[in-house]
Amino acid sequence: MNIEEAAIAFVKAHKPDRIDEDFISEQYGSVAKYLEMENPNGVGDCGSQYMEISRLDSLSGHTEIIEWYAHEAFQIAYYTVPESERRTPEDYMVEYIFDPDFDWTIGEALRLLKQRNVFDLNVTEFRDGNPHEEINLWEYTE
Repeated sequence: MNIEEAAIAFVKAHKPDRIDEDFISEQYGSVAKYLEMENPNGVGDCGSQYMEISRLDSLSGHTEIIEWYAHEAFQIAYYTVPESERRTPEDYMVEYIFDPDFDWTIGEALRLLKQRNVFDLNVTEFRDGNPHEEINLWEYTE
């Protein structure tokens, strides 16, 4: 689900007297912008995001979770052990970081490259939850 679909689902999942669409639109421009700006959960795998609706506010009377994928997110992936020294299953575990901010992601990737225990690092752009393009990090090094 994309952010626009999530915004519709978010409104529909609320009791009518527990959400003020006009206020949200006035303050944020749209429900989608509200979800983007007020999402306390950050960005998960592949750019996934979610917003929780309290059981007190939900139409169903149960806690509702509305999930969507950021239109654009970036993944940093790396190992903490060089390939030639990987022996245990833990050595083969990839470390992942996802963020929707391109500039932050590039900065963080360049910072990580300077650390001694970061190997085979790459940055991938995700669109709507799917890998789209690998970023050539060397274009951003000095």
